[in-house]
Amino acid sequence: MQTATVQPPAPPAPPTPPAAPEAPTQGIALPAATVQPDPPPPGVQVAERFFGSLDGVVIAMMFALGLTLLARLLQSLLIHLSLRRALSANSPLASDLVDKINRPFERPGPADGMGDERNGLVLIAIGLAMAGFGWIQGDEPMLRLALGAALFPLFVGIALLIRRRLAERAALRESAPE
Repeated sequence: MQTATVQPPAPPAPPTPPAAPEAPTQGIALPAATVQPDPPPPGVQVAERFFGSLDGVVIAMMFALGLTLLARLLQSLLIHLSLRRALSANSPLASDLVDKINRPFERPGPADGMGDERNGLVLIAIGLAMAGFGWIQGDEPMLRLALGAALFPLFVGIALLIRRRLAERAALRESAPE
């Protein structure tokens, strides 16, 4: 009689550590995750730098606007407090304060609207300068970007000039004898 000997199963092999990545060599394509995209064209890089720096300018302008509005609010508050004191004391200055409340933020200067013409010309000049900046760059995407940005001051400047001309015509019609 023969006896069969049963051998115990062999223990499992230990796991092999992951292989170290090999340095890429020429002719071997890199996996998609390591491929860098092509850099943007030079005009787009200039536009990103130019308009990226505008963030700080816009924030500073908004801060200045907020301070200006706060100063106007404080000025109105002081005028109202002065008016209350003048009215309670029956002061002759009360009528002057009431007039000041009706026109608190008037600027000295001509009241004929000459500011519209000056502001319109300045806005048109800014729009033309922005368009010229894009043209000098010589890059089509930058030119499109600059022309798009230049449209706002150009149109507002033209609208101010048209408003000035219409106001002049209306003033001539009113002053003309019938």
